[in-house]
Amino acid sequence: MIIQNIDFILLISAFMLSIYMLGVIAKVKKESNLTNMFFILYFLMFLWDWCLILQILCTKRFNIDAFRFEYIICISTSFIPIAIYFLSKLFVNDKYKFKYRHLPLFIIPIVSLYMLWTNNRHNLFYETYSTKINEIEYGP
Repeated sequence: MIIQNIDFILLISAFMLSIYMLGVIAKVKKESNLTNMFFILYFLMFLWDWCLILQILCTKRFNIDAFRFEYIICISTSFIPIAIYFLSKLFVNDKYKFKYRHLPLFIIPIVSLYMLWTNNRHNLFYETYSTKINEIEYGP
């Protein structure tokens, strides 16, 4: 029980930090590509933390299926690597522009989201989903 409370406290603190950083970035007067990319990255982390908190609080209290929250959580977890990639590109060159050759980078996250959202038909992601790691049965 103590470990769950510590995990939840760390999750809440990460959530509060992402809210704080979103506020700091929103107050920056000189907008640049770098600040916009940081805003996108922190928004994805905010969404991830927020949905995990809702998943923990609402699944037992309101008897909502925990997998419903995974649909939204996966949006963040799929696109954070791409956001980090573009953030690193902007660190090297602040005038860096998005090019059409970068569009294939979005194929894997979009296909992953589609596969997760249709998991109830094919069970490729999860056979059985649970908020407890030892109860999860992964698909092929």
